[in-house]
Amino acid sequence: MKPIFIVGCARTGSKLHADILNGHSQLNLVDELHYLAPWWLRRDFARAAASAGALKHDNNLSELLDQMYSGRLAGTFWQPPPAEQRDNPPQTIYDLDRQQLVAEINQNGRDLRGIFLSLISLQATSRGKSVAGAKFPVDISQVSRLLQWFPDARVIHLVRDPRAIYASMVSMDARYGVYARDGARISRRRPLQRLLYLISRFRHTGRLHRAMAEDPRYFHSSFERLLEQPEQQIRAMAAFLGVGFEAAMLGPRIRSSSFGQTGGSEATGFDRAVNERWREHLPKRERQLTEIALRRELKQFGYP
Repeated sequence: MKPIFIVGCARTGSKLHADILNGHSQLNLVDELHYLAPWWLRRDFARAAASAGALKHDNNLSELLDQMYSGRLAGTFWQPPPAEQRDNPPQTIYDLDRQQLVAEINQNGRDLRGIFLSLISLQATSRGKSVAGAKFPVDISQVSRLLQWFPDARVIHLVRDPRAIYASMVSMDARYGVYARDGARISRRRPLQRLLYLISRFRHTGRLHRAMAEDPRYFHSSFERLLEQPEQQIRAMAAFLGVGFEAAMLGPRIRSSSFGQTGGSEATGFDRAVNERWREHLPKRERQLTEIALRRELKQFGYP
């Protein structure tokens, strides 16, 4: 099996890409697992596994499984599906029978690689698919670890204008509300924190592309190009993955994300206007700071 991994910065269209690929009869990509991430970013799955102790012991593996089914781990894959999405639920660990998962882990290995392989392969099997994968299973700085585990993997790297990413992040905070633990709205430092995070992650984006641009396991997918020429870009992705193009891939559902309007499970399609909409919401100061800090990367990816 050659697993497929979608990697990149946040707000680059990962939901859109995953829905496109999941529309194919052979492909299945699960939602975010946050399997490997920098310590300062979040508590990833690797830390949860380490806290359970040596997994060769059945009791420790059982403790880890309790955490996996607790709804407390970071990442949408570990969360119970929201009630409003019952008609079109995301892929989560709650799709998987615990005893079957244990059997898979015992077969694939009680280490991080074996557990990861068990999760994505069992999820694919449960949906009648033959090729497994995940979107954003690791932070972009950890892609090399994925390729150590799965040398034949296919990596789809999502890239979007960092100024649009920042505008989407701030817009998301304003739309849904971002609150501190005591219920008070997070301070004015939040936009600055978003900007510093973006600069850090987008520099990794540039480094990954420079390192892998000529690697046959790597495909660079431009968010802007996908919205402008969806069929052409999707056919190119299908060819890269070694599968035939299927018309169903052109009808991804429209969800609450950065690529278009929100809607129910009936809404599908692509919203080209998103490619320019961010310009209306990006403050001049933040735009200038982004352009200074990411001058090299903007030029590298051809963003004027």
